Amino acid sequence: MTPPCPVAQRGKYVDRKPETGHSCRHLPQPIRHSRRAWDDTAGVFGEFKGDDQMKGISSAFFIVAVSAALGGMVWGIQMAATGDHVLSPAHGHLNLIGWVSFAIFGFYYHLVPAADQGLLPKLHFALSAAGLGLIVPGIAMAIASHNEMLAKLGSVLTLAGMLVFFVVVLRTIRK
Repeated sequence: MTPPCPVAQRGKYVDRKPETGHSCRHLPQPIRHSRRAWDDTAGVFGEFKGDDQMKGISSAFFIVAVSAALGGMVWGIQMAATGDHVLSPAHGHLNLIGWVSFAIFGFYYHLVPAADQGLLPKLHFALSAAGLGLIVPGIAMAIASHNEMLAKLGSVLTLAGMLVFFVVVLRTIRK
């Protein structure tokens, strides 16, 4: 039987490089990611950005995404605590459009810097943010008072924002 490893007993990970002379096979290997491998990647959309800072329109999309996620969590907890799930369609739209879609938009603009050029990304953000700001309370109002006007307007603005994003993606692919 092999004696216990003194390094493992101290709770430290060991790098099993040949130069260290330590060969404990029972310890997990630390994962080393090469930042350079990501930086040198080129794709269909052009060169990817590998820096850690989110700038421009991508940060605006992420601020809205995280705000929507937090709002959705608080709203979901409130619905669960009260047992009143009447407004769950509005809650679902806040999570899917606000958190999921805006996070995807933010990732796209961060990873494909060529897409963050010109007026279209700003128009995309403005339409999408206005759409989200109208569709969620509009759905809640439609449920509460059967007045669907705000929900319809929010839906049209959200669709317009998605169409602008589609144009941005096509424009970026063709560059």
